[in-house]
Amino acid sequence: MTDPRPGRLPTDRLHLLPRHREKLDALLHAHLPGVEVWAYGSRVNGRSHDGSDLDLVLRGPNLQEIPIGQLADFTEALRDSTIPFLVEARDWAQLPERFHPEIEREYVVLVEKEERGARDEWRETTLGQVIELKRGYDLPQHKRNPGPVPVVSSSGPTDYHSESKVQGPGVVTGRYGTLGQVFFIPNDFWPLNTALYVRDFKGNDPRFISYFLRGIDFSAYSDKAAVPGLNRNHLHQEVVRIPANIDEQRVIAHILSTLDDKIELNRRMNATLEEMARTLFKSWFVDFDPVHAKATLKHHAANQAPRQFDDSPDRGRVFPSSEGWPKAGVGRPQRNPAAEPTPPLSRHPSQEGMGEAAHRSDRGNCRVLTPQGESDWTVKRARAYLDGMDADIAALFPDSFEDSELGPIPAGWRTGHLTDIVVSPRRSVDPTDLHDETPYIGLEHMPRKSVALTDWGKAEHVTSHKAVFKKGDILFGKLRPYFHKVGIAPLDGVCSTDIVVITPQAVEWSAFVLACVSSPEFVSYTDQASTGTRMPRTSWKIMGDYRMCLPAAVVARAFQNVAHPLLERIVANIHASHILASLRDTLLPKLMSGELRVKDFSVVHGGQNAG
Repeated sequence: MTDPRPGRLPTDRLHLLPRHREKLDALLHAHLPGVEVWAYGSRVNGRSHDGSDLDLVLRGPNLQEIPIGQLADFTEALRDSTIPFLVEARDWAQLPERFHPEIEREYVVLVEKEERGARDEWRETTLGQVIELKRGYDLPQHKRNPGPVPVVSSSGPTDYHSESKVQGPGVVTGRYGTLGQVFFIPNDFWPLNTALYVRDFKGNDPRFISYFLRGIDFSAYSDKAAVPGLNRNHLHQEVVRIPANIDEQRVIAHILSTLDDKIELNRRMNATLEEMARTLFKSWFVDFDPVHAKATLKHHAANQAPRQFDDSPDRGRVFPSSEGWPKAGVGRPQRNPAAEPTPPLSRHPSQEGMGEAAHRSDRGNCRVLTPQGESDWTVKRARAYLDGMDADIAALFPDSFEDSELGPIPAGWRTGHLTDIVVSPRRSVDPTDLHDETPYIGLEHMPRKSVALTDWGKAEHVTSHKAVFKKGDILFGKLRPYFHKVGIAPLDGVCSTDIVVITPQAVEWSAFVLACVSSPEFVSYTDQASTGTRMPRTSWKIMGDYRMCLPAAVVARAFQNVAHPLLERIVANIHASHILASLRDTLLPKLMSGELRVKDFSVVHGGQNAG
């Protein structure tokens, strides 16, 4: 019905992104139930930009004053939210009356005035009356082009493409293979034919629907074939109970998504912390940056001009300018099938075919490496690098290189095997000796390419012997090692025997070992040396034979002192996320069934720390 008041304008005048409108609506309905809300000012009269303030006027029941405590709670919730612009809310009853006609001239209604009890209605219907599900679209790998659009399968976003098939926000669940998982996709996307997506939300809130579908027993609608699949026509007949009012749906979605947003924030923080530790590891122990920097300054101080390459017998040999600086690192092994299972020597690609070529100084086997090529270490770069480094830590690194079987390595460091600093305790436990609540980690719980092990189950269903691990141990998935499943144990528990448990011989090597065995080079080595064709496996023997450059213990200790707090923060975030997920999973069925009503619920604010 058209509003008879001439100053009312359509809501699209506000130019709000859907996610910001959704967040604002949820806060308004959670903190100001029964209050009519108008927007006015620059976002309504057309003189705004994306970052403009949003001016709101709150019209309480019968235009009475809104309690000051209620206004304060709403203001605090706005401040703690993720809405990126300023929202100014004023009580209509407290505004001077001379301002009322000015607001009534141009305004947009954000929240309509509601009759008492309208928000309490829930209705029973079929799922097909709530949403329409549709099968996704074929997109073979060879037809995919690089782009920003997520490609969503039954297990969630798995790839990216240059174009979309469905406008976001959207909701996707599995049609074949993985059933029961539901994914909310905020932006445009391409659903694959192994998935079902919501083609029509029929006026319901998309984020709410993403949580609502988690309560559906999808297995009851599977065709029970070898590869389980869903019949969407049968699924549409599922009898469900749902809030009739979209505002209540939005509040429920806001409560649950706030918890999920915090979990996602912890995940991103952990990814950043891991990348910081990995970047430092690569700089110190793969690229040898501190040694290069000190060697460059030493060479400059000695006023030794760089020599040109000359492979004649009567000249000292240097690294060819096209190859740049040496990087022996922790090991860059190449596969030699004839020599398996003993791994070959580790050598960086830049050293292949060079033998012992290097320019030697007059000081024994120590090398003075001179900058050559585009990525050269100049004096300016060397000084900048060392200026950014703690002086005491920089003093721990040598200023030259020496020969080794792996190629040039920092002087005073040594080559060795992983077994020189790591052990595999091989602790086994009988399932009858396990408490049902004992944490259990299987390969299915381990993410790819992330040391943060955020998921685990319970030992209540364990029926065979398992390996015991302690908090801080490193878990390495040995089945199909190319899946790159390596992480640090966030607690004590037991794990699948398809996981190798390793621990450093000394605490000072913990961070070094974790960074090494989770590196792409080490994972590639275990994959190439694995045995078995259909289900390749690595083993502790293969892992332990890995040849590497081992730094001096004082350098390993320095790395531990820097990286260990980062790893501790990762583990703390994991446990914080578990608490949040437990709260979400407890609230989800209660909110979706109506057992817990939003009018009696205190909304979780975005800025609070649930950890």
